[in-house]
Amino acid sequence: MRKPKHSEEEIIATGKRLQDEGKEVTPNAIRNILGSGKASRIADIWNAFLNEKEAANPKESLLKKTPDPDKDRFAMDVSWPIQDAATSVERVFEKLLADVSEKAERRLENLLDREEARHRNAEAELQGQLRSTERMFELKEEERYDLSQRLTAAQQKIKDLEASIESMKKQIDEHKEIKTP
Repeated sequence: MRKPKHSEEEIIATGKRLQDEGKEVTPNAIRNILGSGKASRIADIWNAFLNEKEAANPKESLLKKTPDPDKDRFAMDVSWPIQDAATSVERVFEKLLADVSEKAERRLENLLDREEARHRNAEAELQGQLRSTERMFELKEEERYDLSQRLTAAQQKIKDLEASIESMKKQIDEHKEIKTP
């Protein structure tokens, strides 16, 4: 059998402290202060203490109302399972809350990671499009410059051809004048 966590002296001292504070002494109240303990053991120890006290000082026990062990046992038998169930339910809810919180946190982290990755991909795609557009603009600028140079050369060639035609016309005219006397 496992050794109890709280000694009889601790249980009795806690019950006395409750009495000194003017509070009702029940196994549940003692357990709440101690933080743990089996209700039936606490009730047995406290009731034995009260019985010993009554046996040692019978006049005092006649003046003070002593708790009815059967009544206390019934109250304890009813309240401990309820408190144990409430504690169990509370633990279950705490675990559920912790699990839900953890899952929600992980889910949010996953969503954030996906959004950051999507943002990085979109940014990389836009950077690629920007570089492509800049390169296309550079090529068009080079093409425009080349066309401008070709146009200037063509215009110069036209001027040269016009000058050559003019020169040829003059030569023809001069040649006609020489032939026609």
